[in-house]
Amino acid sequence: MSANPPGQIIEVAPAKAARGREVDTFFALVLPAGSHVAPASFYENMAQLAAEKYFESAGSVTAALREVLTFLNQNLNDHNRQQPGQPFVADMTCAVLRGEDLIIARVGGAVAGLWVEGVLTLLPDSLPREVPAALGAAHMPEIKLTRHRVATNTRLMLADHHLLELNPERVALALGELGLDLALVRMKENALLTLTLTLVEFVPPEMPSPPAVPEGESSVAVQQAVRGAETGARAQASSAGLGFVFLGIWRVIGGVAGAIGRALGLISTGIDKTFGPDPDGRKRWFQSSLVTGAAVFIPVLVVGLVVALWLGGTGRSEFELCYAEATNLSEIARTVPSSNPESLRSAWSAVLTVANRCLTLRADDEDSTRIRREAQGVIDSLDQITRRDAHLLQSLPDATFTRILLQGLDLYVLDSSRQRVYTTTLSQDGLSLTRSLTPILDMSRGANVNGYVIGDFIDIGFSNSTDSLFALDTNGVLVQCRRRQVQECEAEQLRSNEDWSDPSAMVIWGSDDRIYLLDVPVNQIWRYDNSGGSYSGIANPYFDGANQGALQLAVDFKIDRDGNVFILRSDGVVIKYFRAQIQEFRLGGFPPGQEPSNGSSLTLDEDPIGRAFYVASPATQTIHEMTLGGTFDANIKASDDTVFSALGGVASNPAQQLLYVASGNGIFVIQK
Repeated sequence: MSANPPGQIIEVAPAKAARGREVDTFFALVLPAGSHVAPASFYENMAQLAAEKYFESAGSVTAALREVLTFLNQNLNDHNRQQPGQPFVADMTCAVLRGEDLIIARVGGAVAGLWVEGVLTLLPDSLPREVPAALGAAHMPEIKLTRHRVATNTRLMLADHHLLELNPERVALALGELGLDLALVRMKENALLTLTLTLVEFVPPEMPSPPAVPEGESSVAVQQAVRGAETGARAQASSAGLGFVFLGIWRVIGGVAGAIGRALGLISTGIDKTFGPDPDGRKRWFQSSLVTGAAVFIPVLVVGLVVALWLGGTGRSEFELCYAEATNLSEIARTVPSSNPESLRSAWSAVLTVANRCLTLRADDEDSTRIRREAQGVIDSLDQITRRDAHLLQSLPDATFTRILLQGLDLYVLDSSRQRVYTTTLSQDGLSLTRSLTPILDMSRGANVNGYVIGDFIDIGFSNSTDSLFALDTNGVLVQCRRRQVQECEAEQLRSNEDWSDPSAMVIWGSDDRIYLLDVPVNQIWRYDNSGGSYSGIANPYFDGANQGALQLAVDFKIDRDGNVFILRSDGVVIKYFRAQIQEFRLGGFPPGQEPSNGSSLTLDEDPIGRAFYVASPATQTIHEMTLGGTFDANIKASDDTVFSALGGVASNPAQQLLYVASGNGIFVIQK
């Protein structure tokens, strides 16, 4: 604590930060770990690289932090492979301040602490029995993410593991000292032998904060110097709120009223001289019959001309008024401080409303589009919404795609309108199709397969063990097609289908390809066992008399490798069962008001790279991405909201960071 840590950095958003990063502040502390210690410049470069990578990335804060730490971990792994005799590993803590939200990410033995109104929170709360793997020590970093709310005078600590060796009560008292200088003195007194610590206090931007201790290297002063000329006037305007706008308006109105009064006085004097009685009593020129007729005709002509001009120019002037309003509102919104997220949201929401109205008057106007994009970007950053361009792979007239499966480069979709399954093949980069959607004839309503006439479909599924595609109809007829022979399929009748009520989803699970059916009206999940490649046995209930399911509102379900059953309800709630007994499972970490409120399908990605759940929410045009533990990762929306208005299903390609989305009559691909 005698000098600034070499791997410390605090960065505000640069001028060319990615969209959604403009209001963020990035904190990082990189600490040596392992037996080999690199030069100080090595850790400084890591911290600087982390800041640059964060502000270049898009998406949610948590996704960006994961990307940064994964990127640094890969860099260290590459270095260690090239220098096996001198491997470098590092502990690291990152934090991002966005409004009143603070998101902290930790890897290895790095420690973070938060002091809020006298309450100290340490992350982790005690020394772990086994030190987590540092960056560069494993193929994938073990990242721990937490989200916190901060207030005025909240203090943040980024430190090494020695912080956990101190008495927490004495640490809390030290952080409660008035001023960071005294707090650091007390922390130095508490330190046993050595301690690496970065201490930050959060205060409102308008509060003067003279440095009382030596300051570490930061970009704040640089940013203020670059933007000093333009921020001086803007800061004064923002402190006054909107009052200056109304004051200016009243001054303009007063000036206009005075000018009108003076003009009317001059006009009155001229009228008296021109049209008043003649001093000599003679007849004036305007008393002739010709002038009288002109006096009647000219006003009619003027009114007609004004009406014609108004009818011909209404659309243009209405748009110009709209654009002027949008421009003025956007200028006001830019003066609202980011420390007041509610006011920021209100200001930019007003801009978005007016910009949308302008685009209804002139749909191709680039300036209105730019203002709308800026407003939407600020609101998305407050809500932690990730906007992505959705590229259409193919659409079919009158189709309604409700299910989508990905197996290698093969894509399968269920069209619930035509009651038909289609297949296609993706290009190597996953961004286009090598052939158009082709119907699988034996997986079409009305097809005759092994003497069975196929009806409406319940769902489709895939077996990795037999490399086969399955489709089940409402009559209990199961159609099975080999992946490479999709036009040569077999069918069989499942028994006990008379016990069904209205199954709505199917899962093919396990190495023996058991079939599970979600049957909400009877509050049951039916299981069919595979015996010698056939499903000749009766249906077995998943829930027995002692364990009853709670399947009301259920719309979809998935089963992981361990046999945990995850059920998605139409209100966005996910319920977890294991061996028919309900387990504790809660969705957490979502931004306020951004939790899943509805759902149409649930996707489970157990790939080591992916490891995520995806909930498709058509009502909010959102794909909710979360970890397998239910923690928020990202809320993904299309740049054009209407694209996801009929979300049916999602398929994940984690290796290429792509999502394939069935929505309405189209198949789309988006880059995560």
